[in-house]
Amino acid sequence: MLISDMAKRLGSSLRMPTAKRALKNRLLSIRRS
Repeated sequence: MLISDMAKRLGSSLRMPTAKRALKNRLLSIRRS
């Protein structure tokens, strides 16, 4: 993954806490399966 891509994702997640929550839920669901 590109560093700039990660920076963009981090910035957007900081702006929208809901997006951060969605990412967390996605990671948790992947772990379960």
